[in-house]
Amino acid sequence: MSQNVYPLPVQSGVMTGTAFAPSGLAGATASSRYVGATLTGSPASGAFVVGDFVIAQDGVIWVNVEAGSPGTWVAVNTNATADTLYWMTVSA
Repeated sequence: MSQNVYPLPVQSGVMTGTAFAPSGLAGATASSRYVGATLTGSPASGAFVVGDFVIAQDGVIWVNVEAGSPGTWVAVNTNATADTLYWMTVSA
């Protein structure tokens, strides 16, 4: 029995893509992009669209709710002891 072996493509450097819009997922069809990370807080510069999200290195997830430079971001925090979801709105 023989096997076909195909080399994997090699990627390096910065890769840029468009928003990922999955299909076939009822109720979850809007575009969203993971656009990187920050040390803390939401991005302070750059152009972003609605649905972009970043994960700060302090563990907070930030979601952009209004397109712009840098847009309007809300932080999604969970309180493990109370199982409560908190939203904090931050505008530039």
